[in-house]
Amino acid sequence: MSSLGIEKASFNIVNIDDSKVAILIRHDIVVMDVDTLQFFRGYYHSCLYMLISKHIMDYMQLMTSRIFEYEELCEILTWDVDDSIKLGLLKFTAAPVSITGKTLSQTVRVYILRNNLNQSDMENLYRSYDDEPQPIKEIIFNNAVDNITRITSAPQSVSAELLYDIIVSDAIANLYKVDLIIADISCADRTEISKYLFALHLDEFVKIFDSRSRPKFENTSDNVAILNAFKARGWIYDYILDEAGYFKIRRHAPRLVSKTN
Repeated sequence: MSSLGIEKASFNIVNIDDSKVAILIRHDIVVMDVDTLQFFRGYYHSCLYMLISKHIMDYMQLMTSRIFEYEELCEILTWDVDDSIKLGLLKFTAAPVSITGKTLSQTVRVYILRNNLNQSDMENLYRSYDDEPQPIKEIIFNNAVDNITRITSAPQSVSAELLYDIIVSDAIANLYKVDLIIADISCADRTEISKYLFALHLDEFVKIFDSRSRPKFENTSDNVAILNAFKARGWIYDYILDEAGYFKIRRHAPRLVSKTN
């Protein structure tokens, strides 16, 4: 038919074997129009994506919000097609779209994260922050700031670079930064924690790691919370309030003096 120049109408024949339908698609016997698309969705779903792939530009030209299908978008996002096609389809929905496990260009990923964010993707993005390009880092950072209580509840699931960027940022209050350090003390090493403490100008706490130093701390709720975290981690044995009203630390348990007869 196609070689004879005969005009092809919408396809609406039922009960044809899928393998034969596939042959018709490969030989351009089946056209892409709204009626054919809807027909394949209902009767030949196993051949639907073959039809769309074959006529992807016609598919894009006829696409409207009325006939848009989210399932087809998710499938086409996995294809090796031009970004303009993916972005064109994304404009038809504000629904969350996962980027996890998909090979997408930076342009498409940025668009999805800004317009179709699937919050469950952020777990992986918080961890991969160090390796992401700057535009995506900015999106991850802003999301982390907006969800700071979630970050402080599980700092071990966030990259060290992201934690540092949050701590040195003016985007959140100091009380959240201190909470973040306290939460991270339970799982981070001394080098990492020292970096965060220096960033908040809490240098006196870093002196705890120097056995020759004698740090002292004002009696504040933040200092008590940090000292308790150090104690729970085993980095100090205890802390006591001296006569001047400052806390001093005991790095080790007092030695027991054995009594002799």
